Amino acid sequence: MDNTFEKRRRQGLKMKAYLKEHNISYETVEDDYEKLYKLFKRIANRELKQLRKKLKETLEMEEAAQILLSMKNGN
Repeated sequence: MDNTFEKRRRQGLKMKAYLKEHNISYETVEDDYEKLYKLFKRIANRELKQLRKKLKETLEMEEAAQILLSMKNGN
């Protein structure tokens, strides 16, 4: 557990040094992070909707196939 904490602390220090070296304010990074987060969230939600739609179509096709199969076996 301490190892993970130490890694994150070092990463944080590296990030701080990089920002300071390039005259970038933390607030700018935070704003950009929020924008990226919202963008990725929107993309993920869109893809999730598409996957749900495909799953629904697949389940409907499977149900139709089962009905046709039962009709064939019934005759």
